[in-house]
Amino acid sequence: MKYLLRCENCSHKIYTDGKDLQGLIEIPTAAIPKRGSGTDKETVSQKKKIKCPKCGYILRIIKLEAAKEEPKQEETPEPKLW
Repeated sequence: MKYLLRCENCSHKIYTDGKDLQGLIEIPTAAIPKRGSGTDKETVSQKKKIKCPKCGYILRIIKLEAAKEEPKQEETPEPKLW
């Protein structure tokens, strides 16, 4: 799967497959409560957040779909006449 990391502030773009993120700084995030009741201890983890190398703003992570092949057109057989 390929990803586009885009900064909303300075329009900096990084195309990646997720394996070459060593030079970027990840912002640590805590798990958030699933319900606001205060008694339930179930949590949900947040998405990964990465700082922009140019301005420090959080990069928006966009999944890019793989190139889809066009569906082949099936030949319709001619209707049989009696």
